[in-house]
Amino acid sequence: MNTDRVIFIIIGLFTVGILGFIISTSFTNTNQSSESLSAENVIGTTPRTKGANIADAKVVLVEFSDFECPACNSFAPVVAALANRYSSDLALVYRHFPLSNIHAYALPAARASEAAAMQGKFWEYHDELFLSQPDFSEEQLVSYAEYVGLDVDKFKSDMRSKEVAELVSEDVKISS
Repeated sequence: MNTDRVIFIIIGLFTVGILGFIISTSFTNTNQSSESLSAENVIGTTPRTKGANIADAKVVLVEFSDFECPACNSFAPVVAALANRYSSDLALVYRHFPLSNIHAYALPAARASEAAAMQGKFWEYHDELFLSQPDFSEEQLVSYAEYVGLDVDKFKSDMRSKEVAELVSEDVKISS
């Protein structure tokens, strides 16, 4: 079995597992309109896109993830390898799915990554969060911002902003 096939099988199994988890949790909202589940709403326009231009991509992979989740952390290098290897054909879109009922810093980490995105450093911050997991605290989130070269005062302000809260909230809404 070639490597590409194995990678796509792993992605398929992971996707099925995540979908099963989403369906089996209380996050499922049966009153949601089909309009909100359209590809345009799920993919959207976001600085959390990596690889090919969405309009030109042969494949768009939308990843719903939690920065504090050990399984998501295990899968991050696989997704990164795919995004790098197939950068001209694959568009990777990151969406937040903070499991704050079991991960205390999932929501703060999601908000922190959005604050980093406002300075054009989402992916650098994303990578640092997964590399540093499970070392999360308010102080650590700020230190990661400093490490990736962000304006720390702006980062702190953006992290607490209504705009950032709404961005993360919108991803959670799309996922359910």
